[in-house]
Amino acid sequence: MKKFIFIFITFLCVFSENALGVQFYDYRVNKFWGAGILTADINNPPIVCMMTKNNNVMLSLGILQDYTYKIMLLDLTGSFIPPTNINMRIRVDNNNIINTTALMFTSNGASWVSINLPQNTDFINQAISGNTLRIKLEGPLPLYLKFSLLGFTASYNYAMELCNKIYGSYNNDKKFFEEKPRNNKQSDEAYFQ
Repeated sequence: MKKFIFIFITFLCVFSENALGVQFYDYRVNKFWGAGILTADINNPPIVCMMTKNNNVMLSLGILQDYTYKIMLLDLTGSFIPPTNINMRIRVDNNNIINTTALMFTSNGASWVSINLPQNTDFINQAISGNTLRIKLEGPLPLYLKFSLLGFTASYNYAMELCNKIYGSYNNDKKFFEEKPRNNKQSDEAYFQ
């Protein structure tokens, strides 16, 4: 597993380096999952990313600066897919099914699925305590994917450390632009003290 993830990271960095300038660093593997920091260019902030695989399909869980999640599936053997919106279902073990949508498309010779993970789900807590993540891509010929969650918790904890490391300054700077409640009962004299 570690060898495949290393090859995939190398593929992403080398293949995308020419087109996008993508770099991956501080990467650590824990059983079937790994986590690290993905950077594209100076104009885009870094993203903390977790990854795993099942056969030829990679699953990536990106943790954005506002601590929301983005899930991507990548099939390296995929053929051309015109951009298509699909319905899909996500389930960890026997927990509640998460119904959502995704966009399937082809880019740089690989098939991608960008999954809209509803933010009000208990997906992360389920994955931390779960064993298996299953995904069903709806359609005339439904596609079922299964990913082990062995190593997810350790990778998630490491990903949170990375988030605090790289997003901490972003969130601290963000506070300077948040509106603070005004105290209208303050005297004019108090403004000069």
